[in-house]
Amino acid sequence: MDAVVLLNDRYAAKGLRCGDVGTVMENRIADLGFVICDFADPVSGASLSPVAEIGKDDFRVLSDSPTDRRIFRAFCARFSR
Repeated sequence: MDAVVLLNDRYAAKGLRCGDVGTVMENRIADLGFVICDFADPVSGASLSPVAEIGKDDFRVLSDSPTDRRIFRAFCARFSR
């Protein structure tokens, strides 16, 4: 499963914000134009949002680049104890 990062705050009503990292559960881009993602606290595993449908223009897949590693570390830091 791919990890994705949100690129905007369009999903704030669902408790998600720009920079949140989620896991793609189902890719429906070809037929419906969105992916179904799970967003969870990386420390406790608690759900941040019920499963969310994220539009194809609202996310990008995380890579192993230095920039994406910083994004992921910043996301995890929000949940550090």
